Amino acid sequence: MVKIGGFGNPLLDISVKLNTNDLLNKYNLLEDEQSEFDSQKMKSLLNDIKKYDVTYSPGGSAQNTLRLLQWLMNSESSTFMFGGIGKDEQGKNLKNLVEISGVKTNYSLFEGKPTGTSVVLIKGSNRSLVAYIGAAESVRIKDLKINETESILETMDAIYMEAFFVTKRNDVAKYVQEFCEEKNKIFAFSLSAPYIIRENAEVIIHLARTCDILFGNKREFAALKDVMKFEGTFQDLTRHLLKTYNKKAKNKYGKIVVATNGSKWVVCGHSNDVLEKAFVPKIDDTKIIDTNGAGDAFSAGFLAGIFTNKEPRESMKIGFWTAAQIIQNVGCSLPQFPITLDDILNTETT
Repeated sequence: MVKIGGFGNPLLDISVKLNTNDLLNKYNLLEDEQSEFDSQKMKSLLNDIKKYDVTYSPGGSAQNTLRLLQWLMNSESSTFMFGGIGKDEQGKNLKNLVEISGVKTNYSLFEGKPTGTSVVLIKGSNRSLVAYIGAAESVRIKDLKINETESILETMDAIYMEAFFVTKRNDVAKYVQEFCEEKNKIFAFSLSAPYIIRENAEVIIHLARTCDILFGNKREFAALKDVMKFEGTFQDLTRHLLKTYNKKAKNKYGKIVVATNGSKWVVCGHSNDVLEKAFVPKIDDTKIIDTNGAGDAFSAGFLAGIFTNKEPRESMKIGFWTAAQIIQNVGCSLPQFPITLDDILNTETT
């Protein structure tokens, strides 16, 4: 059994379907972009969405990935979510929703700070995600050194971290990466969003270089290239990251770099200088309901493959299939049917 820990912002997701761009325009939001609001701005947005039909679900990038990983791997994995929540009703609800999905929680609780919230504004097949991090950004290194938390961390085989976790916690993120290196645990890292990369350039570059598995989309890798002041193509950057990885490989493929490009393609670099490209299977536009969580779902599928010794190309197929299930529902909702990775690999289409 593979034990996988997740570090990110545990959020309560509120999904809202829009018929017009009025709300997006009011808050200067772009489709398919992610941003963060302060408490007052989020309070205003929450007030504005009261007249809409909303759906509640567990949220947060890493938390979504862990929930899907647990579903995909079932008895082959044991997942634990780390992060901060408030001592409030929203926190209790979130913990319950996450644990129902089979993910164990080891949240740090913070008095007087609200549990983080994420509002997903859905317009057609596009979405704009706005987060108020709340208690999540209060996690400190000392919270990870509490006996119970530290002992659980010691048992993990791999850690998956979203870059959103880095905000106001640069030192905590580096501590987790160094912990993984010292204890010989796989460290997987998602670039998450261009603005996070720009605002936390130094630590993001460090984590991108030192992680064992790196995920990002085309825009995120472009932002990484900019902050690294790297001259060359995306493929050049991928090869650079592979060749400058100087740690003992924790899997037979060495460092793995995975770049997605929406509904077009995925490039996976591994084994020091191998780049594999796979095209995303087409899905009827009428079936696409909400692309929120597609990237998290792909990461879950890919990791499920790698953690069960599947080849990178097979792992990409599992990622495609998983993302395809998620975008046909509102929010990152777990499918209500059992599945095995071999079943997925034997499917002809998504």
